[in-house]
Amino acid sequence: SPKRGLVSVETNNPQDESLFVKPNNGITWYWNYGISPTPAYINITQSEMEFVPMLWGVSNTTGSSFLKNVTSMIEKGRNISHVMSFNEPDVNFTAKGSQVSPDAAAASWILNFDPLRKMGVKVGAPVVYANETGFTWLEKFYAACELRKSKCTADFMNIHVFGNVSVIEEYLALYKKKYPGILLWISEFALDYSPVLTTEANFNQTIALFDNDTSIERYSYFGSFRSSDSGVGWNATMLDTMGDLTNIGSWYLGG
Repeated sequence: SPKRGLVSVETNNPQDESLFVKPNNGITWYWNYGISPTPAYINITQSEMEFVPMLWGVSNTTGSSFLKNVTSMIEKGRNISHVMSFNEPDVNFTAKGSQVSPDAAAASWILNFDPLRKMGVKVGAPVVYANETGFTWLEKFYAACELRKSKCTADFMNIHVFGNVSVIEEYLALYKKKYPGILLWISEFALDYSPVLTTEANFNQTIALFDNDTSIERYSYFGSFRSSDSGVGWNATMLDTMGDLTNIGSWYLGG
């Protein structure tokens, strides 16, 4: 599927990274929570597998280093066409969020993302936690943007959602209702901490749902690591403890 991407994560087994970039595996793009390509993929061109940079959090509300870095990559010949903003800003550092206030995010967005949009780069809205707290944060973010005389317009909503296919469908319906007409990226998803057969069946149902939904532009499965490195349970990963592909890994990579 042209929608299918990779969440590239740092693990204790960097040798595994080559498994995800075999020819004709169906992966068209990847992201890694950061601004620079994954070192193992540095020589892969954007047309082979598109790298999508992310501004993970905000350390300096008056800084535009993300804009400068992306512009520099483009000038050096890496055709960056999409970028992501703020990873779970509504979640605190302890729970691995980027812990950014809506106002700080609005200030940073205006300096980094508004100019990128003017350059023709497509930008993703901040990706919040899959619950009402996340939606509340987004509402406050857009209000803060308005106060700063910007709409903070995004080209796609970015979503993380964990659960079975009916939980995911319910959450997508909420997003479509709150933000009608905008394309959706599901950049993290899985059924976590569930029995293997249930997890596999749910994986196939969810992929079918995403592939058939025209409002979903892209998706990337959260599982490109060994089960021993997993934060989503033993059975959701694309690799087993030895680094071999699981059924889910094989199916996701076109096997």
